[in-house]
Amino acid sequence: MITFFSVPRAARTPVNFREVNAARSWLQTVPDAEVLLFTDGEVDQSLVKAGVTVIGEFAVNEHGTPLLDDIFAQAEARARHGLLCYANSDIIFPQPLTAFAETLSKLPRFLLSGECQDFDLQGVIRPDVITGLWEKAQRLGKPRGRDALDFFFFGKGSLDRLPPFAVGRAGWDNFMPYLALKRGTPFIDATGTLPAIHQNHDYGHLAGGKQTAHSGPEALVNKRLMGEDSRMLFTLDDAPLLLGEDGPQATVSTHAALRYLQTRDLLEGVPTGPALRRWRRMKLLRKLAPALVERRCRALNRKRAELLLRG
Repeated sequence: MITFFSVPRAARTPVNFREVNAARSWLQTVPDAEVLLFTDGEVDQSLVKAGVTVIGEFAVNEHGTPLLDDIFAQAEARARHGLLCYANSDIIFPQPLTAFAETLSKLPRFLLSGECQDFDLQGVIRPDVITGLWEKAQRLGKPRGRDALDFFFFGKGSLDRLPPFAVGRAGWDNFMPYLALKRGTPFIDATGTLPAIHQNHDYGHLAGGKQTAHSGPEALVNKRLMGEDSRMLFTLDDAPLLLGEDGPQATVSTHAALRYLQTRDLLEGVPTGPALRRWRRMKLLRKLAPALVERRCRALNRKRAELLLRG
């Protein structure tokens, strides 16, 4: 039903218990789950015995960091299933996803993400404990933030080839919704429907730590590949669709509608000047007549959702 793929840490770093916890959780989400790990390093033997596929050949940059254009292309070409999920190697999906996968299989194309819950784990957990983690994470953890996109579910054919982003470096995740929406692929926020846990960690695997990940030379290359316009960077609050029990539905968010107006020239090729003037008028009117703007934005969200889902 689902092919998960990820990029664990490199050969020079030891096997990380968070990667073991994550991959074990993915194997338990649905019947016949497929897990592809792109790494030139050691993989825990329990994962290999469980059927995880290890792929050691992939494109890297001059620093030896894997490049996501090749990772995504290989994963889509190799996947047994039509539904794929890229997840950072510290993300746990603690509950069964069979009904979730069946819902997504009805969509011709889409890109879906959601907000994780930050949670501390101190070692490898038994597979039978994973399904009980969500309640603990909700009680003891905290929301990760609406700008942290740690995983993406998508159907085959939903995305064009990515730019050659370096994995584990800042920026590329917030660019993914732009790539989807620009080609008319719906971007869906599954927060509240899809439980997901981010295992807290440091950046000891990188020389220079978190600063290297966010502002080092490879992060700067990622930013250059995205272009100079910061409007191309999206968060979950910008998603035009939410995943409900019956499938995707239009968001009621005024913010999302205003972000659409702000980025129509980028996403749909309409003239920049008129598009931004309409956005500015709506922002001004929001201060003067918020109820009116809210109604207009809800109507705009519904119309946009219909167009995106119609394909």
